[in-house]
Amino acid sequence: MSKKDPVIHLDDISIRLYNRIVFSHTSWKIHKHENWAVLGANGSGKTTLVKALTGKIPVIKGRVHRYNPLALKENIGYISFEAHREYLEKERLKDDERYFSGKIDDIETVASFICKDIVNINKKDLQRLISLFRLHPLLKRSIPALSTGEMRKVVIVKELMKKPSLLILDEPFDGLDKKSRKRLSRHIRMLSRLNVQIILVTHRHEEIVKEITHILIVDHCRVLKQGKRGVLLRAALIDNNLSFFYGAEKSRKNGPDAEGIGLPSFYSGNKEYEYKELIHMNNVFITYGEVIVFKSLSWTMMRGENWLITGPNGSGKSTLLSLVTGDNPQAYKSEIYLFGRRRGTGESIWDIKKKIGFVSSQFHLNYYKTAPVLHVLLSGFFDSTGLYRRPSDEQTEIARAWLKTINLLHKEGSMFQHLSFGEQRMVLLARSMVKSPLLLILDEPCQGLDRNNRELILDLADKIGKHSDTDVIFVTHYSKEAPRCITNSLVLPV
Repeated sequence: MSKKDPVIHLDDISIRLYNRIVFSHTSWKIHKHENWAVLGANGSGKTTLVKALTGKIPVIKGRVHRYNPLALKENIGYISFEAHREYLEKERLKDDERYFSGKIDDIETVASFICKDIVNINKKDLQRLISLFRLHPLLKRSIPALSTGEMRKVVIVKELMKKPSLLILDEPFDGLDKKSRKRLSRHIRMLSRLNVQIILVTHRHEEIVKEITHILIVDHCRVLKQGKRGVLLRAALIDNNLSFFYGAEKSRKNGPDAEGIGLPSFYSGNKEYEYKELIHMNNVFITYGEVIVFKSLSWTMMRGENWLITGPNGSGKSTLLSLVTGDNPQAYKSEIYLFGRRRGTGESIWDIKKKIGFVSSQFHLNYYKTAPVLHVLLSGFFDSTGLYRRPSDEQTEIARAWLKTINLLHKEGSMFQHLSFGEQRMVLLARSMVKSPLLLILDEPCQGLDRNNRELILDLADKIGKHSDTDVIFVTHYSKEAPRCITNSLVLPV
C-alpha cells in the first residue's frame, strides 16, 4: 500500500445526533501514513465526527468507505472521556453485583482490568507500557480507588494493548501531569513510527505532536478547513489568526466585555462565618491498603486566602480534597478541622457540603443523570445529583444568571447528556457557584475546555477570589493556568 492509498473515507455523509442532523454533506479522506489533528471549540462537534469513523454514531446519509482491514471498526482504538466514564459505570454495576452476592472483597485490580478481554497478550509489551506510564504502584489497586489522572493512564495502556491500527485520542492529555504528558507524547511518536495512524482531538495547539501531518477544523458541526498541517499553519500566520488553532475562532477580548466577564450582579459570596480558619489538618496519616498517601500532612487555610494545589498524578490531590469535602471516611481518624469544627464531633456531611462549591473530573464522571441543564444547576442548591425538590423563583433566577454568565443560557432546556464534554464541564462549574459557597474547590476546572472557556473560568475564579466572600482552592497540572487571585500554594510530592 502506497502513501497515497486511502484507508478510510467519510463520503458525503450526514450524522444523526440525538434528534438533529449534523455534518451534512461532509467528506473526509484519510490516507496511509497520515496523522490528523481535529480542532474546534467546545460544542463544535469534534467528538461526534471522529466517532463516525468508529461506527459508534449513526451515519444516515452518504457512506463510510473502509478500504483496508486495518480500518475496520474492531481495529480502531478510541481513548476518550466517554470511554473512561463507560469503564467506571461497568465497575459501578459490578460493585452492586458483588454487594448482593456477598463477594465484597472480589474486586478487579488494575492489572486484571488492563488484560481483560484482550486476546494474545504480549507480556513484553505489557511490561514496557506499565513501565512507561509508571503503573507498577497501581497494579494491585482497585479501579474505584484511582484518581482521574491515574485512571486515564490505565485506560490508555489498556487501549494500546489492543494494538489498534488507527488510534483516536480524544483529549488524551487531560488529567495527566507534566511528566505523564511528555511520556504520552513520546509514545504517540513511537506509535507513528510503527505505522499506527493517529487522530488527535485537542483544544491545545501545544499538544499537536510533530508527527501530525494534517489538520481538520470544525465549527458548529461542519468542517471549516482541512489540509496539510504546514499549509494551514502558514495561512493562519499570514492572517495573524493562529488563535484559531487553539479551538476558538475569536478571542473573548473582542467580545462585549473587553475586561473579561463579570460576576452576576447579585453575587458577593457567603458572609456566614465566625472563624478565621477554613481548614486545619494536623499530622494527617492516610493509607489505602499498603499504599501510604499521607504520612504526616499538616496544612491550614485561613479566611481570605486562595490556594493553588499542584502535584503529579498519585501525589494525593484527590485524597486531600475528599478530606475537605467530607467524602473520605478516614477523616474521622485524623485531626481535621473544617469551618471551625473538628470532624467527627456531630456535624453531618451535609453541614459541610452546604458551605462548599465543588467541581472535579471525578464528579463530572459520576454526574450521569439525564436532566435538563437548568435542573443540573438548580441541584447545586441542594447538593444532590439530580433535582428532587422544587426550587424557589429566586433560585431559578440565580441559576439562569449563571447560565448567562457562562454563555449557555440558550441551552437551559437541553438535556445535560446531550451537551459536549466541554459544555457539560461549564455547566457543572456554574452549578458549584449557585449557592454562593464559603469555599469554592475547582479541581482541574479547565480540563476539556477550549481557550476561550479556559479564560472565562480563570476570569471567574479570579473575580470570586478577589471580590467576594468566597475563598478558592484551585487544583491544576498546568502551572500557567491559575487565577491571579492565588495567595498561597501547596505542592504535593509523589
